[in-house]
Order: sequence, then structure tokens, then C-alpha cells
Amino acid sequence: MTKNKIYTDQELLAFMKKGNQFAFESIFNKYAEELFLYAHKKLKNKEESEDIVQDIFISLYKQQDQLHDIQNLASYLYKAVLNKVFDSYKHKYVVNEYASAHADDYNDQHFSVGSDFLIREKDLKMLIEASINKMPSRMREIFILKKFEHWSTKQIAEKFNLSELTVSTHLKRATRILKSNVEEFLVLFIFLLKN
Repeated sequence: MTKNKIYTDQELLAFMKKGNQFAFESIFNKYAEELFLYAHKKLKNKEESEDIVQDIFISLYKQQDQLHDIQNLASYLYKAVLNKVFDSYKHKYVVNEYASAHADDYNDQHFSVGSDFLIREKDLKMLIEASINKMPSRMREIFILKKFEHWSTKQIAEKFNLSELTVSTHLKRATRILKSNVEEFLVLFIFLLKN
């Protein structure tokens, strides 16, 4: 591999599979900044966006033996960023929407930092992710756009060529499903805290 030559993504991936460090550095230099800008546009958080990009490149480096599965490197990297962004949204949704909302219903001591509740945050996150993933595809798309991407009902209606009333119905049903699943978890958890 010659350092002065410009290589295609597929050529760089082929070199990477052979353990070529310069190929990895070339991919990093080509995509790191634009992936950071993409993540930052979604998250509005510099440190979190940097962490996401770093995690993706660490993962890419560790999976050199699986690079033959990547047909389009740019698409692969942007999709990886988007998945990490969604994970971040889901995490924030768990913490902000549920931990905070339900803290008012119980004594603050049950929800203080370091309590068992925070230890169970991971379980709650997994439950929410599973509930979202089980929703019908259109309902799931609408819910994610509204709650994680902060689209307006009107924007969603225009995107899917639906009435705003239909979008609202999807959102109400999605919220009902999620609330039901999460409340069952919280009732059980509060019971366990008290005993």
C-alpha cells in the first residue's frame, strides 16, 4: 500500500483485513469528522458525539476479520452512528421520562443517586427497547420520530401521508403499550424496594 495513492473504500477495507494500520488511519481520517458532525447534529453534545465516533472506530478495528460483510463503508458507518444515537435517545428517555416522572409518586429516598433504582435502570432500558421493537412497524417509526427525533405531529403526518389524527392515534397507542409494560416493572420494583 502506497501512502500517496488515493484508494477506494473497498480497497482500504481489503488492506485493513490484512492488518494494514495505514488503511485504518485513512478510513478514520476520511470519515471521523463528518461522522462527528452527523452525531453532533442529532445529539447537540460534543463529548457524547466524540464518544460515539470513537466507539464505532474501535469496533471497526476489532472486527477486521468481518470486514468482507461491509458492501458500502459510508452507509455502514452512518448507520452505526445512527444506531448509537438511537441508543442514546432511548437511554435519555428512560432516565428523563420514567425515573423522573415516577420519582414524584414515591419517597425521594427510593430514587436517590446510588439507590437500587439506578442499578435497575439497565433492566428498564431493555424493557423499553423490547416494547418499542415489538410495536407494529409504522407505529414504531412514528413513536421514534416523535419521542427521539422530536418531530412535530404535522411533520410526521406529511412524511407518511397520514392525517394528524391518525398520527396522534398511533402515538397514544404506542404510549399506552409502553406505559403498561413499564408500570408493571416499576410496581414490581417498588414492591421489592419496600420489602
